[in-house]
Amino acid sequence: MARIARAVGTGLLSAALGVMTLTVPAQAASPSATMSPNITLTNDNVVQRTISINAAKKYPAKNDYPYKGQGSGIDPWNFYKGQCTSFAAWALRSRVGVKFHNQYKGQARWGNAKEWVGAAKRAGVPVRNKPKAGDIAVRLGGTYGHVAFVTKVNANGTFQVDEYNYVSADKYSHRRVSVGKGNNQFSKFIRFK
Repeated sequence: MARIARAVGTGLLSAALGVMTLTVPAQAASPSATMSPNITLTNDNVVQRTISINAAKKYPAKNDYPYKGQGSGIDPWNFYKGQCTSFAAWALRSRVGVKFHNQYKGQARWGNAKEWVGAAKRAGVPVRNKPKAGDIAVRLGGTYGHVAFVTKVNANGTFQVDEYNYVSADKYSHRRVSVGKGNNQFSKFIRFK
């Protein structure tokens, strides 16, 4: 395991396996400090404060869905092949390691994309307003809604998704999008892990 450490002002900055920790004397860190979204401040009630910065996780954009070009039939997770819901279920299983299916956590069915937020809430799965890599992005508008797999969150707040059945019927696409309620945006993010 590689470990890098160097002195920073009155503190020590160290990094190992994508996690950096900055430790500064207690008087140098305010317990009411405001941090950016990927930084947390904790007070261990000793003589120091710790600021942890977790490196953002990202998933490679790739079309590795096993049902490419198939627009009919039911997949093993009980969704229609080639649809956004089938791809999202597959991505959760293969990329994130969640054993997701259409009756996940006792729900009668997760159903169409626009039903996923309600199903997640009933199942106790967190629903957020901001994306994280590995989330399922949900667009609630339209007849069926739309879901996609978040592969990366960019520094400017936009994010990238892998998806099926959006740009072309039963086809893969990868695109950069933003949070919002427009037809090409996503407003909710289901955080399975």
